[in-house]
Amino acid sequence: YGGGARESTSTVTDNTVRISGGTIGATNGYGVCGGFSVFGSTNKNTVTISDGTIIGYVTGGYSEEANATGNTVIMTGGTMNGMVTGGEAAGAADYNTVTITGGKISGRTNPIYDENFEAVIGSITIGVAGGYSYGSTASNNTVNIFGGTFGEKATLYGGYGTNSTNNTLNLFTKGITVAALDYFQNLNFYIPADMTEADTMLNVTGTANIAGATIKAGLQSEDVLRTAPKTLTLLKAGTLTTDANTTYGLADSLPTLPEDLANTVSLVTASYLKSEATVRLGDDGSSVIMEFPSNTNAWYLSKDTKLFAETRAAGAALVGNATDIAATTAYADALAAAAGETSTGFAPYVSLGGFNLRNETGSYVDTNGLTANLGFIRQYQRESHVDSLMPFIEYGTSNYTSHLDSGARADGKQHYIGAGLLARRDLNNGLHYEALIRAGKLHGDFKGIIGSLPSSYNTNAPYIAAELGMGKLVTQNTHTIDYYGKLIWTRLGSDSTTIHNSLGKTNFDFDAINSYRTRLGIRWTKHQSDKNAYYAGLGWDYEFDGDSKANYRNFNTPSPSMKGSSGFVELGWQSKITKDNPWAADLHATAWTGKQRGVTYGVSLARAF
Repeated sequence: YGGGARESTSTVTDNTVRISGGTIGATNGYGVCGGFSVFGSTNKNTVTISDGTIIGYVTGGYSEEANATGNTVIMTGGTMNGMVTGGEAAGAADYNTVTITGGKISGRTNPIYDENFEAVIGSITIGVAGGYSYGSTASNNTVNIFGGTFGEKATLYGGYGTNSTNNTLNLFTKGITVAALDYFQNLNFYIPADMTEADTMLNVTGTANIAGATIKAGLQSEDVLRTAPKTLTLLKAGTLTTDANTTYGLADSLPTLPEDLANTVSLVTASYLKSEATVRLGDDGSSVIMEFPSNTNAWYLSKDTKLFAETRAAGAALVGNATDIAATTAYADALAAAAGETSTGFAPYVSLGGFNLRNETGSYVDTNGLTANLGFIRQYQRESHVDSLMPFIEYGTSNYTSHLDSGARADGKQHYIGAGLLARRDLNNGLHYEALIRAGKLHGDFKGIIGSLPSSYNTNAPYIAAELGMGKLVTQNTHTIDYYGKLIWTRLGSDSTTIHNSLGKTNFDFDAINSYRTRLGIRWTKHQSDKNAYYAGLGWDYEFDGDSKANYRNFNTPSPSMKGSSGFVELGWQSKITKDNPWAADLHATAWTGKQRGVTYGVSLARAF
């Protein structure tokens, strides 16, 4: 005994016995108890067996006249010549747990007494019982089996007592054979990765009573699917007892397990795999099977996993729009700063902006954020043209909300940091052309509900972007009109991430996203004076690709796409640097419609030094 009380009614609680070898017990029935009491209850006691031989019985908690609740037996090895019970009592034997990962259990024949415990009226052979009560309830007990073997007379019971309710068997291995199965109201079969059509998870040589029980099954690994099975046998019995209240279905969660076992098993639904597989009574009437669709392509990822790829598409749009910022707003601010440069040849500038955008991807993503561009410009005056060189660093951050038609939603944050270089040549005849290169890294997180599973992940991916553009500036008195065209490429690098959900974790791969975009536009500027100017513009963007792809092994999520047209109209005001004013400012707003909808806006400052 880990702890015992023979004369008092005291509760025996929180005791532990560990057996790692030797021979213990007696043939008259005595063995090992985590906690033992004659008149009191035994609660939360534990027995752990890793080796050795036990004669008699093993129980987490034993009470001769009261209750045994919340006790635990863990068997990883050794030989049990008697029976194993989580809790054993004359009173209630509830909420006890037996976990078996190895060893051998032979079972023991116990007497059955009349209601006054005065006469033996029969006998029962028990190998394992979650709870065993002589005269009261045996409910809410759990038996977890990961391995081990059973003697030819050993039985498997959930809760044996005058009332047996909500007792659970969780089976994680195949090839288990017992003499009888009874007193379980929940049976969960977690099919191991090496299961084949030739295997049986639980074979009962005698009677298996599952009348009124709920039976569920799930895959621990999609490796089971590689052999394209048609049926897997979960339970096979000499005699199988069922009734109209017996129900069958697919498992949607893992049970709560001891800490050292919690990470040893998984469930395919943790990877969001779905199927039309069914759990049902076998045609022979003596088995329970899991039947698979004849078409192996019937296995697919939950459509809600599109959220994973969709938020990546939003990230690609975020870093792609930064090209527009650098080549337009930031460049205009740099020019304003260059106009006031008097000594060093290098003119610093800063450009700040914000946005509220919706990207249509077959569903949509709403983003709100801020951008910053900081750098300097140097201009080289030539006889027929002006060359501008603008190195800069950039930063952007956003909050996003992604929505699917199914009602699934995800929220998160993304931010990027990088650097770039813009080179531009303006000819005296108004023709201009430019090249831009940017690179950096995008960081983001994700929190959403995928197929009813709360899920989250973090991602980091490099990006690189380039732009080529040319245009023609036409000057008419105090007006200028700029006609321009651009080709913009953005690449968001691939990434692998661990996705955590309420069932465990799984690894997904994100393919690289390549965006190829063209822009045609026109901007009209009114130079009100040497201090102020107003401008307005129209433009059209077309995205040729922009598909976002994510996959789990050889299963692909639905792929959102940014392909399509977007149009915009812009308005702005500029103040210029003069002899009396070393500051320049730019206030602007752009409204978008089409694949990208919403508003971008900004304010920027430049100062002459």
